[in-house]
Amino acid sequence: MHTRGIYFDGQTPSRWQVLVRVERGDLVLTREDGVVIRWPRGVFRLSEGQYTDEKVRVERGDEELVIDDHNFLAALGQPPPRHRRA
Repeated sequence: MHTRGIYFDGQTPSRWQVLVRVERGDLVLTREDGVVIRWPRGVFRLSEGQYTDEKVRVERGDEELVIDDHNFLAALGQPPPRHRRA
């Protein structure tokens, strides 16, 4: 599966449009300038996206990836998002 997202490197104010795919549990991000960034399984964590009103947010140290597509959670082996209780 692949989707689009926004990548922040955590060192500059730059934000990059990226194509994101999962390969054997690793996240592979391809920036719009062609640079490929690989996040091996176990070095990133899901920090948001467990609820339907949140974007999917994945972090590795100071780096951050934001994805609008909740279907991407399944590719990460995560359960679907839940609705918040009122």
